[in-house]
Amino acid sequence: MYKFLKLAFISLLMLCFSACREEDPIMPPEQQTAEKTIFVFMPYSTNLYSFLLGNIEDMKTAIIRNKGLDNTRLVVFIAKDKKQSALINIKYDKGVCKQDTLEKFYSPIYLTTNGRVELLNKVKEYAPANRYAMIVGCHGMGWIPSSTVFKAKKSRYFGGLENGYKIDIDDFAESIKAAGMKMQFILFDDCYMSCMEVAYDLKDATDYIIASTSEVMDKGMPYHRIYQHLMPTEPNYQAVCDNFYNYYTNYSAPYGTIGVTDCRYMDEMVAMMKYINTKHTFDTNRLNNVQDLDGETFTPTIFFDFDDYVRNLCTNDNNTYEQFNAVLQRLVPYKANTNYILSGKTHGETKVNHFSGITISDPSTRSEIIESKKYTNWWIQTH
Repeated sequence: MYKFLKLAFISLLMLCFSACREEDPIMPPEQQTAEKTIFVFMPYSTNLYSFLLGNIEDMKTAIIRNKGLDNTRLVVFIAKDKKQSALINIKYDKGVCKQDTLEKFYSPIYLTTNGRVELLNKVKEYAPANRYAMIVGCHGMGWIPSSTVFKAKKSRYFGGLENGYKIDIDDFAESIKAAGMKMQFILFDDCYMSCMEVAYDLKDATDYIIASTSEVMDKGMPYHRIYQHLMPTEPNYQAVCDNFYNYYTNYSAPYGTIGVTDCRYMDEMVAMMKYINTKHTFDTNRLNNVQDLDGETFTPTIFFDFDDYVRNLCTNDNNTYEQFNAVLQRLVPYKANTNYILSGKTHGETKVNHFSGITISDPSTRSEIIESKKYTNWWIQTH
């Protein structure tokens, strides 16, 4: 999330948030089982703390507008810095949202698989539910391994920008599976997380992924517009995309993309792509024809529109492309995009002419990833 907000607004948010105040009481676990618990996971992210506080306030705004949480709980884990973090319960009472500190931590519990399992088990203890969903707020860099070094210092990873505070997707997926908490959805409020490589690694950890293909603006997801559509037993994903689009079309920085991936169709897509890759080899002369969804941030491009890539891969084989596209419509049933995306590195705009809601890095020629992409589970299963 690149920072376009005023410092005065940042200060206001910090004053409004009291999650880690020493006087907050430590609350006992709930006993009654809710229909759903939404767990917001905000690990240390170097420079996003103030913006994450704003996201929480926007969730409260949506809850107040809805006049309650219905039969859903909201539990937030947020790291204030490298050492301090807290697990917080947000509840609705007589027209206002209140928050109780459930537990405080003074070491980064979330950086190991076992630590994340422990944290997820605490969520189950404090807010038992018939189903769970998750929102992740921090920096993001798609499937790129945390050990990969980029020259663009503002690149977003899943976690913090500093080494040691980045979480690899396959490790994240293992934590969820080990905790026995397959998610109804995982919403990534992070750059570049709507990609095939991430979706494949998470296919057994969640039913749906909601994420951006491109850079996310400072505001992040407009929770004051979309959170009420995530709360119901069955979320309204179309309404999430529609409200995202309506918000960002009129935002001061009108740049945003969103895709909703139904991971239950991932195996079907893997089989489809394995078949296509046995028939076709991508002509690199067509690379400039494929929609670039990371804009000017990375040259050569890392994240390409998935549908546009396969359309160019299957040149003169319309029958195979149509079969692929039918599977893609099931895999990514909801999506939205503004006319342009923005590069936080150059502040340059890139026109979005083709958008399928998810990206792929298969055709990328960028030196740092040209070999590492071949070690992704997605590549291994489809080539």
